Amino acid sequence: MVRKLVNNMTFEQAIEHAKNNVKGRFAGVASAARLAGKVAIVTGSAQGFGLGIAKALYKAGAKVVIADLNEAAARQVADEMGERALSVAVDRRDDDATL
Repeated sequence: MVRKLVNNMTFEQAIEHAKNNVKGRFAGVASAARLAGKVAIVTGSAQGFGLGIAKALYKAGAKVVIADLNEAAARQVADEMGERALSVAVDRRDDDATL
């Protein structure tokens, strides 16, 4: 099954378009320097999409807080990432715990 997206692009074409668009935005800027000195808090980052986002932010130079319900997994991810990563246990279902 081929999914059609905006402008009659296939899913694969849309992904390629997105990759090319992102590459052009930071031309001439060292990838590890883009977010140097910034802090990113990524909830749900011990696995799945959140983990991918956290890794990309870390690679771009940010300090990253791995915030996840699974404290052990968050700690492991932060340890594997390196010195600019920190883990915290967070339950987003409880607004009082995350204010």
